[in-house]
Amino acid sequence: MVSPSNYTIESVTIDVIMDLIKKVVVRYVGKKSIPIREKKDVEMAIMEKFLNQRDKINASFQKKSSVTTYYIAIFNRMCCEIIRNDNKHWYSITESDKEVVVETKASHSLETAKALIIKNEVKRLSNVLLFFNREQSKLLLFLKYYFNLQIDERDILSYSKDKYATVKSMLIPSDMLSQAELYNVLAEITNLVENKDLKGDAVRMWLNKNIDLILYRLNFNNESNHSRDSLKILMETGGIQSEDVNNKTISEC
Repeated sequence: MVSPSNYTIESVTIDVIMDLIKKVVVRYVGKKSIPIREKKDVEMAIMEKFLNQRDKINASFQKKSSVTTYYIAIFNRMCCEIIRNDNKHWYSITESDKEVVVETKASHSLETAKALIIKNEVKRLSNVLLFFNREQSKLLLFLKYYFNLQIDERDILSYSKDKYATVKSMLIPSDMLSQAELYNVLAEITNLVENKDLKGDAVRMWLNKNIDLILYRLNFNNESNHSRDSLKILMETGGIQSEDVNNKTISEC
């Protein structure tokens, strides 16, 4: 096992990063800066921030300290930002407001129980999508195209706005395309709507990174064990549309 002081920036695993985050957060829980009920959520929020900024964070490492010391400083700063942003909200609600209790009576059929589980997982997915902020509509449209799911006009309009008609005509049925062709189509749409000059490979990396983030949130703390296949099923079963996501607020999570 590599000693923490001997880690290189490339050798630090997600498990090590999670352990460092937990050590940082538990200190603030001990100081009562973070309610204990929020501990897991704060850990998850810091991990997401890190994953989104990892390349930039790693590039800024100047080797003046150990990698773990550098990361701990980063996580401390992220933790303080979260505390500043969420402190009032944390202490204005009761514990019961944070808990979602699903009770199933013994008389319920197996199908009813399954329906409740799926409904709850679809709601969790919808809530996870909220954290993508301004990219919600784009991500939802691209996910549906990637998974070859039915795309509603609202999905296209929410992202494309005044370029709706052109974007709609560009969405060739994805089951007719190779993976490379699919990403090229999405790159062309991105370039049109956002006035960029991206290649299909850049869109592929962006979409894969965000799918991984969705699965990380859904599976955090072993709450579930979703894969790309089950994510597709949730999206198809739940019929999630841009309107469903955009009409929510973070407070509903």
